[in-house]
Amino acid sequence: MLLALLVAYIGGTGGWEAGVLPAVVLAVLAVDLVGGVVTTTSAAAGRERHSRRFRLGFVACHVLHLVVVGVVFGTGWAWTVGNAAFLLAAAVTIEWAPPRTRRVVAVTAFASGVLVDLLWLPVPPVVAWVPGLLFLKLLVGFLGSMGTSAH
Repeated sequence: MLLALLVAYIGGTGGWEAGVLPAVVLAVLAVDLVGGVVTTTSAAAGRERHSRRFRLGFVACHVLHLVVVGVVFGTGWAWTVGNAAFLLAAAVTIEWAPPRTRRVVAVTAFASGVLVDLLWLPVPPVVAWVPGLLFLKLLVGFLGSMGTSAH
């Protein structure tokens, strides 16, 4: 249902008619982020244990999503760097939070990131959903799950 809603939203903003490259980027992002939200929030993913280095590296690799959106949709470097800096700072904060508070810290970081984007880092509506789903996938799903508390 989430993917269907996102496809409809992108269509309503004219995203599918923006050209071949933008449409492909939107499709790949939609599948990756929706699939990632579902996967990282599953019970099975919560049982996975990875090193802190792996977790932070995994989050850092996802900065590429923001760079691609910045280049293809012209959101500007302030948007790209602002979101990347927020994502990385939030990831480090979650990682160093006491394990029993990690989920609360992750949810708070996610909500804060969404509000930062709405207030100070606006973008065209066609890609306004990207930071929210990226933060949900990585901060709440991947880092905020209780299964990632092993160090």
